[in-house]
Amino acid sequence: MTLFTFQVLQPDGSVLAGDRRDLPSNKEMWGHLEVIAIQLRGHRDLVLRVSDEDGGIVASSGIASVIESLKRCRNAGCPIKDLLASPDQEIGARATCMSIAVLDIPRLELPAALFDAPTLSD
Repeated sequence: MTLFTFQVLQPDGSVLAGDRRDLPSNKEMWGHLEVIAIQLRGHRDLVLRVSDEDGGIVASSGIASVIESLKRCRNAGCPIKDLLASPDQEIGARATCMSIAVLDIPRLELPAALFDAPTLSD
């Protein structure tokens, strides 16, 4: 297991939210990153950053980039892509790149004010 720290950054670089997760492999980090991006898809100016146990940055990407990358994924039957298409749907299937079901991927606890702010459309 590898401990990753997931953070949501505002455009000025300040941390808006964060979460630490023990994941069985590095490749599972991307599924978690995608689910967080879907959760925040209306806030495309935010940045997602993932650090490893040593504090080294292993991923850093804007919400918009993660969403566009997910849209271009060739795995047509991916439940994470299904979540992108229907974010309010309870999707229990497991992506082939993940060891847990999409429904079991934790969502970030975010300040309510973030969802009260104007959002950018897809």
